[in-house]
Amino acid sequence: MAKQIKCVVWDLDHTLWDGILLESDELTLKPSMKEVLTELDERGILLSIASRNDEAAVKEKLSAFGIDHFFLYPEIHWNAKSSSLQRISERLNIHKDTILFIDDQPFEREEVK
Repeated sequence: MAKQIKCVVWDLDHTLWDGILLESDELTLKPSMKEVLTELDERGILLSIASRNDEAAVKEKLSAFGIDHFFLYPEIHWNAKSSSLQRISERLNIHKDTILFIDDQPFEREEVK
């Protein structure tokens, strides 16, 4: 029996937005991203972040995009994303197999797998 997704955890650079935060001021949200986040939130699906990035810069950019309120227990640091998902799972009190992880990098997806 397939598990129901309870939380979507997003990478940021080249995933939630186009560009790399620490390399450019010209970031743009992926098309329809606000609508996607709103729809997931309205369906009761939790949202979080696992990103190798500068936390202060990320929080500033999320706020500027008007989407900072969507994300619970974001993990923004330079550690392994597998440990980020473990901590998000523990803090939300949900099993890891009910988390969908979205990242543009095959290496990161494999490390989390």
